[in-house]
Amino acid sequence: MKRRYRYTTSLIAESIAYSFTSNLEKISEEKYIKKLFNKFSLFLPYPVSIRLPSQDLINEMNSLGDKIILIEGIQSSLSFFMIKKELRNRVILRIHNWESNYHREMAISSVGFRKILHNLVALQYKVYEKILFSYQIKIAHISEDEKKLMEVKFNASKHYLMPPIAKSIIDINNEKREIVDFLIMGDMSISGNYVGAEWFAKNVWPALLEKWPDRKLHIVGINSEKIRGSGIISHGYVENLKEFIENNKTVSIIAVAKGGGVKIKTIDTMVSGIPAIYSIKSLEGLMHKEDVMANCYNYTHGNFSSAFIACCQAVENIENTHTYTEYLKKYCLENYSEHAYEKSFNAIRYSQ
Repeated sequence: MKRRYRYTTSLIAESIAYSFTSNLEKISEEKYIKKLFNKFSLFLPYPVSIRLPSQDLINEMNSLGDKIILIEGIQSSLSFFMIKKELRNRVILRIHNWESNYHREMAISSVGFRKILHNLVALQYKVYEKILFSYQIKIAHISEDEKKLMEVKFNASKHYLMPPIAKSIIDINNEKREIVDFLIMGDMSISGNYVGAEWFAKNVWPALLEKWPDRKLHIVGINSEKIRGSGIISHGYVENLKEFIENNKTVSIIAVAKGGGVKIKTIDTMVSGIPAIYSIKSLEGLMHKEDVMANCYNYTHGNFSSAFIACCQAVENIENTHTYTEYLKKYCLENYSEHAYEKSFNAIRYSQ
């Protein structure tokens, strides 16, 4: 979010930012939006209901004249209904996921109260999306897959692609490094990361360890200590990830099992030139996805054979691994750079 905020405001001479996240680090020097709640909140998706805009915000938005109003996330979209009708054509709604589908997917892999909650929110979003997207609103997608699907489902709205910006974690300077160990990175408090990492550690790693008894599986990130086993080193949160990667000759496993949109971890890994093996889920939403899949080692989550073979190929065919890594870095610089973001933003900004 900070990445997009900083670069977007650099493209526009005058800009004002408002944030609901008063309990987090400020993304700008501008004011926060007061959180409100009323009886109508019960009929909204929960993430929307806790972001009801104040009247002060609506008054300010109504006074913006011909300025662009960029709303980040459908969770913050309620203001679209509250501003003057003649200003609605100035709104760009940037959505990160097709939320009703995302929560339905999360419900499938959840249990107990969390499963009930995801199913409820999915239903709420389905109704809310039908209403919101019946308007001629400009929708900016980060995912090419979701753009294609949603412009068929919600054809009253105008759909555009506005890719996220990839940021290099480390630059390993085109170095053909030997691969010694395996690495999984990610916040394990996020279900999609944890489920993917746990499955890999439980089902694929024992076979790799049997093949290469001296190798290790490093797991880095919040709550990574939950995943244990023979040959597994769980590091927890690592302050200096750049230094960790530099000091360990690893191939990364992007073991995402579920989620929506474009996975920032995926494009950040690619643009950094880090050798990696990707779950097909982690590649979801990417532009030119078929070309990407043909130029990287990938596997299907839940399919032992595809994951095991991909790992063996990455380690044993280091020249091919290097070729893939270079291809993906170039691909990201072309499609997920600041320049690509600026081009897409301006295309939407000046569209009718």
